[in-house]
Amino acid sequence: MKEGLFFVRLMMTLASLAPLFALMAIRGISIIGDRWTTGSASALIVIPNVVLALRFWRARVQKDRAQIEIESATDNREHLLVYLFAVLMPLYQATFVSNREVLANGLVILFVVYLFMHMNLHYMNFVFALFGYRVFSVTARNGRLVLLTKRTSLTKGEKIIPYRLSNTVYIDT
Repeated sequence: MKEGLFFVRLMMTLASLAPLFALMAIRGISIIGDRWTTGSASALIVIPNVVLALRFWRARVQKDRAQIEIESATDNREHLLVYLFAVLMPLYQATFVSNREVLANGLVILFVVYLFMHMNLHYMNFVFALFGYRVFSVTARNGRLVLLTKRTSLTKGEKIIPYRLSNTVYIDT
């Protein structure tokens, strides 16, 4: 299935990096200055999450839903652990005391964004976890997709009608 909705996926990917941007704002980047660091980090936290909220609102208003019949479902909680330890921890330990380090870490963040988008991991959002959503990889008659839901399990044959955030990410409210 072609993913589509590039801008929404990009914003979802940046929103998934919000904890990293919060840590950058707290730690600061001395060669840039606190005002620019805090402002940039705040924008990188707020703007993608606002775009995601607007996409969800638009899906609800336009009734952008799909009926999905579950064939199989896997709880992807372990993806959050991989995310935390593979992305946040190494980048948290990074230093930003020279121009080269800032540039190198910026390139690492761009590489992580590219990988998240290329591997369709743009659903890894801390805000969803805060609101109690679980992430399931679902095989359905209409293909493989990611379902964000507050349900603790999904059973074969179960039919749900979630809202579409992107062509492969749906949210069940």
